[in-house]
Amino acid sequence: MTLRIWMSHSAALGFLDIPVDILLYIFGYSDAYDLVQARKTCNMLRQVIDSSEKLLYAIDLKYFHMIPATSPGSVLSITTRRKLLRQSETAWQKAKYSQRCHIPVSDRYAKHQWSHGVLLIAVPEQIRFVQLPLSASDHTDTTKWRQWSCKTNGMVIGRCFSPPQDLLVLLTVAPSG
Repeated sequence: MTLRIWMSHSAALGFLDIPVDILLYIFGYSDAYDLVQARKTCNMLRQVIDSSEKLLYAIDLKYFHMIPATSPGSVLSITTRRKLLRQSETAWQKAKYSQRCHIPVSDRYAKHQWSHGVLLIAVPEQIRFVQLPLSASDHTDTTKWRQWSCKTNGMVIGRCFSPPQDLLVLLTVAPSG
């Protein structure tokens, strides 16, 4: 598809002749996949897309399989959000074993999931969370662990959570009756 703008003297302009601010406006309606594909077409479009933190943030969110965090009262700039997203990903890539820590689980059939330093333990009719302190020397002192729980109305058969996004999704079997 060729986009042409006709001037009064009948000179045709190509897509790449459109001013950068208009191209950025157009790309603002594109999804991350289309932005990545557009970046691959030519150096000029790559430079245009790379000049926009907003467009690069949309690409980063898709790449890291995240959803945009829009909490009320949040005034973080898109540049700061991109930086935090990349720091988080880098930290996870560099994570390594440091020490074992025994976390007691009362039900041997409990399902668990670890995400961003928080352990979710799902037992019948209850979800429990455990967050170890940042200091490795405090891992053995269970009084310094941050723990909280919530009751569920049935058996949890599926769960997913993301502490940085303050998100918890539970799939439970509804009680009969």
